[in-house]
Amino acid sequence: MFFQPTDKQEIEKYISFLKTDSSPGFDGCTVTLIKAVKNELLGPLTHIFNLSLSQGIFPSVWKLATIIPIYKGEDKSIPSNYRPISLLSILSKLLEKVVNKRLIFYLEQHKIISDNQFGFRQGFSTDDAVNLLTNNIAESLDKGLCCLGVFMDLAKAFDTVSIPILLRKLECIGIRGTALDWFSSYLNKRYQRVKIGSAMSQVLPICYGVPQGSILGPTLFSIYMNDILRLQIPGANVVCYADDTVAIFSGPSWEIVRDISERGVRQLNEWLNINLLTLNANKTKFVTFHKTRVSNPHSLQNLKIHTCGANANSLHLQLCACNTIDRVDCIKYLGILIDENVRFKKHILSLVGRTRKIIYIMKTLRRLVNKDILLLVYTALCQSILYYGISVWGGSYKTNMMVLERAQRAVLKVMLSKPFRFSTDDLYNESKVLRVRQLYIWKTAVYMHKKILNSPLYPDLLQKRVYSVPVPAVRTSFARRLPLYQHPNIYNKICRDCNIKTMTSNNAKLKIKIWLRGLGYDETEKIITNSHK
Repeated sequence: MFFQPTDKQEIEKYISFLKTDSSPGFDGCTVTLIKAVKNELLGPLTHIFNLSLSQGIFPSVWKLATIIPIYKGEDKSIPSNYRPISLLSILSKLLEKVVNKRLIFYLEQHKIISDNQFGFRQGFSTDDAVNLLTNNIAESLDKGLCCLGVFMDLAKAFDTVSIPILLRKLECIGIRGTALDWFSSYLNKRYQRVKIGSAMSQVLPICYGVPQGSILGPTLFSIYMNDILRLQIPGANVVCYADDTVAIFSGPSWEIVRDISERGVRQLNEWLNINLLTLNANKTKFVTFHKTRVSNPHSLQNLKIHTCGANANSLHLQLCACNTIDRVDCIKYLGILIDENVRFKKHILSLVGRTRKIIYIMKTLRRLVNKDILLLVYTALCQSILYYGISVWGGSYKTNMMVLERAQRAVLKVMLSKPFRFSTDDLYNESKVLRVRQLYIWKTAVYMHKKILNSPLYPDLLQKRVYSVPVPAVRTSFARRLPLYQHPNIYNKICRDCNIKTMTSNNAKLKIKIWLRGLGYDETEKIITNSHK
């Protein structure tokens, strides 16, 4: 890897993107001040940044972090009940942006980061991670296999990264010479101090971890975790979003799945120990995924994290006192509750409660502001709750979704001061918002269209007589309501009715939304139920 020099135009662009509400670091230099005098700063900053890149030295004056503890809850006398917020110099973040751009380009150009790592990557989101996870589960259960997911919790992963190990990993992926010297200078000899009110602690060195609150920290952590996704674990598929790691194990019987999952967890735990990361056994859980009550393995209640060193066939392996992982019937992954039947019923019920809490806010606001402001508040508070991850759970059973749609209608009726029995169709027409099911179709179609546009298969699809993406062959109704099957089916239906195949993502998004507003309840459901057939 070679650091290309920066210029005034690049630095000016990064300054313009800075958020004015960002807190300053130890130097007190605010974003407002930097933007006010940016014309005078561009020349000196360009010179300093290029000297840093060419000599492989990160300025030591920018290595001091100010830690602000933010109270989370419960007993205020316990330090663990505070979240540490790290404040760095704004100028140091500008230099990090310059380096981060070059580092990400290098990683993507050489395809170094695994496709199963979705955290802190442009074009990847939590939706992608959960979609891959549910698709792996759907494929296994559709084939009649037993499937188990281990949801791993790493204790303070970002704070316990070993700097020498990270530098070795950087060298192994081709970052050497001056570039490696720069990262070594950036990571070593950093300091921090804690500020509470006007009181300031003494300055202490930081010996472990990627810099919190930094621009480069997440990218460097992805490099550090990348090897765990390259492990050859039989019968397993590992998915990561930063440090949120899930291992999906599948096999022909629960006895075999238990065996390969314990072997796999041991292999994963050994990798973590070698890399000085710690698996939190108390917070790590596993879920046994099954379609019916009959296929529920009641006898499988825990898994062991074998650290005793016994052989796989040893009797001691069954009797050892190693830590265990407990089984749960539902777990939250990236903000989405995934239950053992993958029906998302508990997640939808939690959304119902969160949505109905907004009724009181709307009842208060409707006396103070006009309809346009209320719609903005609805979009920010209510639709954002409904929209998050809906491409994963929105294909759930009609009975589950009806409860959530009733909660949505209750918010809209209070917001618009409508009576309890006001017409549903008139309510949605007047508010100009999408039903929950329509939000699901909208996000699914936009999500698929963006993926197709960036796919190398897109030119070939345009040449076909019928523009249609391939749909996987599945055998069960269980798989037909999950993203694996639903997404391509819904997208093909939308393409036939809206003709968006040559549109940009933004234009397609607008056209689909307008088209969906004109559909009634039954027409909307038909798009989803047809995809089941």
